[in-house]
Amino acid sequence: MKLSTKLITLSAILSSFSVLIGLLSMLGMSSMNDDTRDLSKNWLPTIKVVGELNGLVNEYRRNELVHILSNDDALTKEYENRLRKTESDIKQKIKEYEPLISEPEEKVAFPLFMAAWNGYFENHKIVEMLARQNKTEEATKKVLGEARDQYMTALKHLATIIEVNTKGSQKSALDAENAYSNGKLLNICLIIFSLSAATIISAVIIKGVVKQLGEDPGYLHHVANE
Repeated sequence: MKLSTKLITLSAILSSFSVLIGLLSMLGMSSMNDDTRDLSKNWLPTIKVVGELNGLVNEYRRNELVHILSNDDALTKEYENRLRKTESDIKQKIKEYEPLISEPEEKVAFPLFMAAWNGYFENHKIVEMLARQNKTEEATKKVLGEARDQYMTALKHLATIIEVNTKGSQKSALDAENAYSNGKLLNICLIIFSLSAATIISAVIIKGVVKQLGEDPGYLHHVANE
């Protein structure tokens, strides 16, 4: 085999290893990018929005209880306004969350939350009417009865949604870590293998050249210059 052919073969092999390492690195980065995108675009935004929604539902409940127990007209009006604002905030958070629904468990839990919340809100209209008529005992009974069950049910389904997304975010983070570790190990192995292969092939080529020339090329060059 000609020397030029051997050198071209060595160059082709080394180039192939470089391309292979590059492709595997790109695949590994693509996998990490997918997991990171899931974290930033789905899991974490959902946890944030649903957590805020959970807080607003609790705030609505507290404001409702204060509204019922208040005997001061000014304070009653203040808490009516707070209830209206919290209601508006809850609707906004629901709109923010709906596009983020992705998991089967969420698709089950969210309609159940909405059913419980809508039922609670309908009960609140009755409670508010009774409070305005100073029928505090009846309003309290209503709040602590069916409305309480609906409130607890709504919170339970929000907790389910948060749990699903928390587990999803943990899995994505773990997958990204594994992709990085596996990619790093694979690249190191390929680099070592390509260096070893290059060393072996180079040694074989040098040995072949020496055999063809009969002497070390350096020695022949020295002799030719004397």
